[in-house]
Amino acid sequence: MDRQQNTRDWRASADILADIPNALVLGVKGENVYYTNYTNQNQIMHFNITTSISTPYAGTTAADPEYRDGPAESATFHEPYGIGILGNDVYISDSQNHCIRKITPATGTSPRLVSTYAGSREAGNTDGPLLSARFTLPGSMVVRGNFIYVAEAHQIRVIDTVHETVSTVRIYYRMPPHFTIDFFAVTDRSIYISVPGEMQILEVDIITGAISVYAGSRSGYKDDNRFIARFRWPTAIVVHQNDIYVCDTMNDCIRRISLTDSQVTTFRPRALGTSEPFHITKPSMLVCDGDSLYFLNAPSAHVTSTNLVKIDLNPNVRQRAALSMYRAQPWLLGRAAAGAGGAGAGAAEAAAAEGAAGAAGAAGAAVVAAVGGSRSFNKSRKARKVSKSRKVSKSRKSIKKHN
Repeated sequence: MDRQQNTRDWRASADILADIPNALVLGVKGENVYYTNYTNQNQIMHFNITTSISTPYAGTTAADPEYRDGPAESATFHEPYGIGILGNDVYISDSQNHCIRKITPATGTSPRLVSTYAGSREAGNTDGPLLSARFTLPGSMVVRGNFIYVAEAHQIRVIDTVHETVSTVRIYYRMPPHFTIDFFAVTDRSIYISVPGEMQILEVDIITGAISVYAGSRSGYKDDNRFIARFRWPTAIVVHQNDIYVCDTMNDCIRRISLTDSQVTTFRPRALGTSEPFHITKPSMLVCDGDSLYFLNAPSAHVTSTNLVKIDLNPNVRQRAALSMYRAQPWLLGRAAAGAGGAGAGAAEAAAAEGAAGAAGAAGAAVVAAVGGSRSFNKSRKARKVSKSRKVSKSRKSIKKHN
């Protein structure tokens, strides 16, 4: 790794680090977005996509709250962080209380309730039944099937919600100093971890705990085979079908890593209804809900109608259907117009320096962005060149005949 460039990236990232890793963590299901503001309040917030309104979902704003289960409006958390959604329940990593809390929605006359799902206020590293297990500063959370994966410093805890037990995936790797796992994604066999300071994505075998560098070579911007590709401060990461999506934060773009051919490309959405690229700025908190990809465009302390972006990853969705959905959702109206300005300044500058094109590949329509690729662009550019060449040729023949 280029040590000088890496040092510059560390310094340049100092200002945004206060916002990105510990500011907002998202959980999305349908029209409901749940988020925690780790640095400023001890509440779980709810953002309704249809109405564009944020309201407290659970907890209070007390600076140094007591530990209390019960009705959501009076229950207390201490620096809630990770969010996971399973069924109709919302799970929270209550980091300073060293446990996992569960928020059950209101039913009939019963109010929304907060309960302790796993662990207790006693810090530790014990596996076993839910309430006998012990956690220490639980962080980011990923739900896959009936399992809830929770990051803890240099290891991943696994909660089996069917058998109600907690186990541990211990990672046998010497992590960088002061590094804790903040961003990770899970498949059936592997855990993928973003390591921003190393500009790399690591892969952990869930069974053995063996770890290896999966993608990234050194700081920069380059689309290529995953071993050669370069990132600049990779943060939030998700898996959708056979692809990994990563927020390449300092390059102002989202990268896609194919699990089938190991190629890293730049995910380039276009503003819907235009040929202009959708402008991405310091993307963070990437979340998948079905075939929809959500991310925050630019660091923020709250989810709003101007910073939450939704992209449909389903290649079978036609642009007309996407356009209808776009018009029906006021929270997106202005997002495309405000965002249509470029493909990310960091990526554009780096691409010019590296000579990287960054293809996304045709991936269908999007709700705020129609996902296109360099292949169709190059094809249309070639067609324009051929057309222009024919016009010139005809013009020359006409001149020659006239003379």
